[in-house]
Formats: sequence, structure tokens, C-alpha cells
Amino acid sequence: MHTYDWSAVGPGPRAYLDFPPFPPDHLASSLDHLATLVAGSR
Repeated sequence: MHTYDWSAVGPGPRAYLDFPPFPPDHLASSLDHLATLVAGSR
């Protein structure tokens, strides 16, 4: 099973890996795009 649990990740990787790895507005944009695709497939 894959999760987003970062509790076992040490400080080294956390220094150069950002979470989330995309801008804050990406989720809303992605959901809008998905809704457009779903509406077009009906």
C-alpha cells in the first residue's frame, strides 16, 4: 500500500524535497479540468 506518510523520512531528504511538489492552486485547477473532461464525455 502506498501512502503519503512522511513520518519515517529523515531531515536530509526533507531539506530538498518540497511537499506538496506543486503550487497550491494546482488541485483546484486539476479538479476543474477533470470536471470539464467528465462533462464532455456524456
